[in-house]
Amino acid sequence: MNDTIMFPFLIPPYSDRQQMWGMLLSCCKDIKNINGVLQEDVNILQSFGFKVNVIRQVMCCPTATFNKPVTPEIVGVCIAGISENMPLGFAEVGELCVIPQYRNKRIAEYMLTNIKHSASAHTEVLKLCVTIGNHAEMLYKKTGFQAGPRFARMTRRSMS
Repeated sequence: MNDTIMFPFLIPPYSDRQQMWGMLLSCCKDIKNINGVLQEDVNILQSFGFKVNVIRQVMCCPTATFNKPVTPEIVGVCIAGISENMPLGFAEVGELCVIPQYRNKRIAEYMLTNIKHSASAHTEVLKLCVTIGNHAEMLYKKTGFQAGPRFARMTRRSMS
């Protein structure tokens, strides 16, 4: 997108993050959004007038065994898949949701277990991203996901 940078990174031996952001933002003044900001860049970008909108974290778990409970109606959805374009060939959970009256009945846990089982024929790792502070973090940890790097979505503050 014209005003957005997605998942910026430096390739060694270049390591001066302050200089990189200074140069980039001085030549690209129309940048308003930066998605996938590593935690080490958050303070730097705040000094350039950006604010943190949300902090998310990558979580991964090995694909594992599968136990199928019986649910007579659709009460939730899990959107997941495997893509050739996914880094390292990981499977990814894009969305996971259970309608409110059916939450805390292990349905989301079942869906994650099912996805892990299905993905195990294609990859050894299942990835998802969770917003820091979301109650689902506990479920993900319970079902075997391990915390990975945190990253932020940031927006430039209006200069009025």
